[in-house]
Amino acid sequence: MNKIFTFIAACAMCLTAMATDYTGQLNVTTGAGSLDPVETTISVTQQEDGNYTFSLKNFSLGTVMNVGTIEVTDIVATTEENGDITLPYEGNVTIQNGDDESITWGMAGQSVALTMNSVISGNTLTADLSINVFGMTVTVSFEGEAAAASNSKDYTDKLYITLMGSTLDPVDATITITEQEDGNYTFTLKNFALAIMGTYMYIGSIELADIEGTSEDGTVTMSTTQTATITEGDDPADATWSYAGQSVDVTMTAKMTEDSLYAEMTISILGMNVGVVFGDSESAGIEAATISSNNSGVEAIYDMSGRRLNSLTKGVNIIRKADGTTVKVLQK
Repeated sequence: MNKIFTFIAACAMCLTAMATDYTGQLNVTTGAGSLDPVETTISVTQQEDGNYTFSLKNFSLGTVMNVGTIEVTDIVATTEENGDITLPYEGNVTIQNGDDESITWGMAGQSVALTMNSVISGNTLTADLSINVFGMTVTVSFEGEAAAASNSKDYTDKLYITLMGSTLDPVDATITITEQEDGNYTFTLKNFALAIMGTYMYIGSIELADIEGTSEDGTVTMSTTQTATITEGDDPADATWSYAGQSVDVTMTAKMTEDSLYAEMTISILGMNVGVVFGDSESAGIEAATISSNNSGVEAIYDMSGRRLNSLTKGVNIIRKADGTTVKVLQK
């Protein structure tokens, strides 16, 4: 798993054969004065031949005109002693349509004279452009940052929820695992909701950070007990996440492989312990417990709320064995 995250991080930071997007403030000055600054994204791509492509998308002169996308290709770069990459250009470029088809891009297809000097310094891009538009000189300045490399992986699977002795119908859910810079992990259960008697209670997203993980034979094992602050979910967009900002106690154990994640959680909320199981231990390549209620080694069976049961029931069961150890078993 660590090799995968390292590969993702390395590719996210390099420019070869892929675009790096820089987002920041664009300042535009025309003969009539300065326009209000706007947040803009500029993409820089290193081509296979080592030259660069610079793309200022959806360039606009405020309410005067939607110009289009200004793209410069085959820029010969200079690498300075301090590692900065300078991208100069002087010549003509043909304006392209922007990527919003609902907008009329007034200069698409027209050639304009452009002088540009831009510098990539670490994760920062600065650019100064001078564009001749209808005999008028338009100056543009930009400074933006590249997005941080993402070491996150999304796992989507079935979520089984047990509360008050009953297991709800399984729902599709997504858990995001992020490897932090220090090698620990962040575990995020997104858009957690409870469907009780046909009514949805939109809880929110639950994030657990700074979790230590151990890796063996391609499987990363992690566990934690901590208090988490619920944040608003993002799906569905019109949901009222009424528990955002509240703190909950969470116990979590998880095992993940390259392709699968299996996780068990106990979330203390609404005055009760809610049991949550994500995924399937067998499909995750993780050895599953196989225990029947008739097994003589079983001393007692409990639900996720701690109530003793006579036999295994649908959902998550806690098995206490004769040797004093306990295991959790998902009965489908």
